[in-house]
Amino acid sequence: MEQLTPDTCNVLTNQTNAQQILLELEKQGLFISRVETEEQVYRYHNLLRETLRQELNYRLSQIEIFNLYEKAAVALYRNRNFLSAIELALSGGVFTYAEQWIHEHIVMFLSCGHSTSYINWINILLTNGYEVHPELMVMYAYTLAALHNLDDASQILLELEQKHEMNQWMDKAAYASAVDDFLGVKAYVSVMKNGDLAKGAQYIRQRLERKPIGSKWDAIFIQYNQKEHVLFRTNIGSKGKLLSDEQAMSFFAKFRTGEFKDLSMTGYSYGMRAEKLYEWNHFDELSIELEEALSSGHRFRDAGLLVPMYILKSKIAALENQHIVAQAVLDHAIENVSEHHWMNTIRVMKVLLYLRENNIDQAEQELAKIKDNADMNSPFYSLVKARYLFMKGHLLEAQQLIIQVQLQAEQQGQLSTLIEAIILSALCLAELGQTEEALLALHQALKFAEPYNYTRTFLDECNICSLLGNYVDVRQKASKGEWDEEVSISYVYRLLECANKHEQVSALETLSAREQEIFSLLSAGASNKEIAEQLFLSEGTVRVYLSAIYSKLGVKNRAQAILLKQP
Repeated sequence: MEQLTPDTCNVLTNQTNAQQILLELEKQGLFISRVETEEQVYRYHNLLRETLRQELNYRLSQIEIFNLYEKAAVALYRNRNFLSAIELALSGGVFTYAEQWIHEHIVMFLSCGHSTSYINWINILLTNGYEVHPELMVMYAYTLAALHNLDDASQILLELEQKHEMNQWMDKAAYASAVDDFLGVKAYVSVMKNGDLAKGAQYIRQRLERKPIGSKWDAIFIQYNQKEHVLFRTNIGSKGKLLSDEQAMSFFAKFRTGEFKDLSMTGYSYGMRAEKLYEWNHFDELSIELEEALSSGHRFRDAGLLVPMYILKSKIAALENQHIVAQAVLDHAIENVSEHHWMNTIRVMKVLLYLRENNIDQAEQELAKIKDNADMNSPFYSLVKARYLFMKGHLLEAQQLIIQVQLQAEQQGQLSTLIEAIILSALCLAELGQTEEALLALHQALKFAEPYNYTRTFLDECNICSLLGNYVDVRQKASKGEWDEEVSISYVYRLLECANKHEQVSALETLSAREQEIFSLLSAGASNKEIAEQLFLSEGTVRVYLSAIYSKLGVKNRAQAILLKQP
């Protein structure tokens, strides 16, 4: 036994004086040492423990040793020392009790973070040829998948299917709950391993058709995102291969209604759609999806969902030129997480926002707060650091960092990161005066991006519109066949159109309240005299306002200003 208490010792020795004996041994400094200062919990000195184990095997038969292990494990279990009871039962070969106790408390164990212990327990049972309950095997596959051992999880699921072919265990009423869990885990593994939402939806549909009455799997919180600053980069985000709304919702719609609506996956369905809507420059439904995702993240205290959503919220604020609000969103996010990794992730985003404001000094101060090597090796940090070096004029250093991230993204199949890295590489090459190479790099990024309609990944970068404009000019002047046709010129026009619309909206937002009133009347066709009469101003004052409005909007006359108001 790893630990000794008076109650356990009394049970095992059939005596009542264990407390007195343990206190006397402690007083004399013999054989044991106290583990807890306030309670009587002891452990053997290591050398004595090994000696006793040898003596045990010498004096007692195997069946006597087995009975002793069983008696000790049961005593621990009755004292509610569940983990110790299971560990002791497994080490003594008392597998029936071990399996029973694991089965009874599996949700508690997995919810409290004992995933690795659970895997070890099942491994011991399997290694010793024990026939493990199908429900425990399903949860074993789930736990392997949750720890990203997806190949092992797939193998366990395959073995369960093969076992069904032999004994039809899935058809037995006693295993109905296990079959429900099996379909849920199959869906999870299909999505996490292969990004196959269609297959995942198929398994979820099968599960719903069975009309399950509840599942252990549903009661366990799953953190689908362990470290990424955007959900795109996760397996459930298909590593940046953005599915159409129709494709994605065929899977995620199942999680927004009925029995699944309160699962952690539901929050991720909202979060991933919010990220996609932002990327596609579609803002109508974005805020609703974002708030639902944040609500789920807070409910489950899931930093893997909260941090990407706060980052997205800060991007939206920055896009609206609300830079102070954007930084405040990230400061609030830091207060809601405790893990250093997530704090550093948020700090990297703060650096990026400062750089977009052209506030290099503040970005440098924030960058200096990030000192963890693991976080400094992340693609997110590296690409933000590359932007910082770019703005400081250290172009070759920036390019070197970008190339490293690009190679890593290619190896890992991380499409969103690959596109971002190539765009930054193109901007670096353009700044170095290597225009032809820059346009070729941009062409490559566009080729990867167009099938998934990437938009904001391009438009959020400074100076990209100039490079896109050059690209269009070169393509238009090029002879047929000079450029491959894998990138449609209409896609590039759409990017430029989105950029122009945003610049116009941003300019309109710079108008004061009075200027907005005047501009609104102007757009409706009112003359200077009519504007003056409606707002109780002189015509001279109206002309002064109009000059200020034209200047802010970057136009020269009334006609050009009115055009900006048109959709």
